[in-house]
Amino acid sequence: MDSWVDYNARLSAVFQNSQADKSIAIIGPTADIWGDKGLAREPFHMEPKYLHKIWEPISQLGYSCEYINQNVLVKAEIKNGEIAFGKMRYKLLVLASLKSIHPETAIAIQKFVASGGKVVVIDELPKKSLHFKDSDKNDTKVKEIMENLLAKNPNAFIQVNQPKSLENIMTWSKHFLEKSAIAPDVVISNPSKKVYQIHQYTKEKELYFFTNVHKFDTAKFKADFPVKGKYPYVWNPETGERESFYYTKNANELEISLDPLESLLLVFEDEKPIEKPLNKITKIQSSTEITGTWNVSGARVDGKTFTWQMEKLIDFSQSEDKAQSSFGGEISYTITLNNDGDYNHLDLGNVNGGITELYINDVKIGKRWYGKAIYEIENHLKKGENKIEIKYTTVLANYCKSLNNPLTNRWTRNYKDIAPTGLEGPVKLLSY
Repeated sequence: MDSWVDYNARLSAVFQNSQADKSIAIIGPTADIWGDKGLAREPFHMEPKYLHKIWEPISQLGYSCEYINQNVLVKAEIKNGEIAFGKMRYKLLVLASLKSIHPETAIAIQKFVASGGKVVVIDELPKKSLHFKDSDKNDTKVKEIMENLLAKNPNAFIQVNQPKSLENIMTWSKHFLEKSAIAPDVVISNPSKKVYQIHQYTKEKELYFFTNVHKFDTAKFKADFPVKGKYPYVWNPETGERESFYYTKNANELEISLDPLESLLLVFEDEKPIEKPLNKITKIQSSTEITGTWNVSGARVDGKTFTWQMEKLIDFSQSEDKAQSSFGGEISYTITLNNDGDYNHLDLGNVNGGITELYINDVKIGKRWYGKAIYEIENHLKKGENKIEIKYTTVLANYCKSLNNPLTNRWTRNYKDIAPTGLEGPVKLLSY
């Protein structure tokens, strides 16, 4: 928990002290849904189905968006093809399956188009007004404004039907984004449904935050940033450390690799690195699996302790030993290693989502609380005999399910099966 809180606190400090950059404004049919169904929470969030998901492919494709309401559009300053509201500057307006709008909103859209702005219309143009008062007159006004706009400015409108399935929402989004011709925040060579990004800025810096939400796969891509005269640095939200990011020729053209569940806070600054940063995208030169007898001890959350000896590491949930299959708490794995190689990393292999801490010769090397459990050990592993200890913290799902009482049954109802747990390995020494 403390690691997670520190990580979030540092990111929050950075985001709160910088300005979000959102180039796309999305207006959903909130008024239509409220008018049809009242202030029911579920239809507000779930209709149309694509609405609450559209931000995802926009982010994944290197753009940025924000959901706004009609009041924002009416009160915004509109000129030069931009909608300016406070510090936000929107260059593209998306009308997401709207049927009804205020006449003032229609006038604002008219002004935006006249200034050079482009509008994505999903399904159809709104042709009705809101409220009962003067509804016939206002319906006519909205319909005339929107139809005249489309007739006189066909190139300002990009008309698409809503996606038939959420499975192809990225392809669908890419189609209208490319037709809009607005520039992305970052050009990503290999967009993935599992990699998101946001863009922030200050007077002196450009900030990009990437995150790979996949639990098992590494994401690799080239990123071309519209940043000139600045140099990339990694601000590590886990440690608070800052270091320069490797680039080959141009400081705004980078190769990025994100391990499972890894994030990257990339900050472009004026300061040029004194030395050329190292390339951290490297290949494994050699690896050796650690074999032998593991001494394993478990301290369960109810205070009971267990000891086992294992020639092969296993997923505890698949064990016939109920003490293992229902275990919840802390497990210690210890083995003696005779090192005669030149290794600089230790890979714990499959850790089944557990939190691990590595100790070599009783010295704590570090902790991995997400993603791959790979540790740098170059300055810690000595030649000859070494004591390796891995402290492992499990989730409590299997233990809670084993209690079989109403409260824990309710807590674990989303687990169809017992959860994989324990250090499964293989544990390998690596040389990069």
